[in-house]
Amino acid sequence: MGAMAWGRGPKPVTVGATGADFTTIQAAVNAAPETGAVIRIQPGIYREVVHVDKPKIQFRGEGKDPANVVLVYGNSAASTCGRRARRLCL
Repeated sequence: MGAMAWGRGPKPVTVGATGADFTTIQAAVNAAPETGAVIRIQPGIYREVVHVDKPKIQFRGEGKDPANVVLVYGNSAASTCGRRARRLCL
């Protein structure tokens, strides 16, 4: 999705596969202003590395069951090279 117009104070935005402001958590963090943001994450599995280098960023899982919002950090050689990788990727 495109850039968001941020006002003063934390503005809630959503992350999700459909009907959200952003499709990745990192895109929402990147678009957040230095004054902070509330990032509401819709249920789903998010496979990404998220770097937060701004103050006052809040993550909030949406839905009835917190277990339905899953963040997966997979930076092993197998996950970055594919399942059939037999050598370390550099």
